[in-house]
Amino acid sequence: MNRRCFDGIGTDEGAGEGQAAAMILKPSGARVWLAAGHTDMRKGFDGLALLVQETLKRDPHSGQLFVFRGRRGGLIKVLWHDGQGLCLFAKRLERGFARARRS
Repeated sequence: MNRRCFDGIGTDEGAGEGQAAAMILKPSGARVWLAAGHTDMRKGFDGLALLVQETLKRDPHSGQLFVFRGRRGGLIKVLWHDGQGLCLFAKRLERGFARARRS
């Protein structure tokens, strides 16, 4: 199988200087929920799944993506059930941070 990066230029052999990162595509029709405010980034699968159930009133096993942001904005976590089990993705932002919008 010929796999390409999201920019269509090269293969997804890894990210580095001047290379695009390989991406995991979300299923079509899946909703993405952004948790307002900040989340304790020490939480893992169970803690984040509990937040989804109790705070967002959603099912963490529904196939939807739930995105959480740390206090300083330099770390985000995404919780997703892929049909076989829960996946937890973490991304540390090295250049800048994710700003929380205030209304």
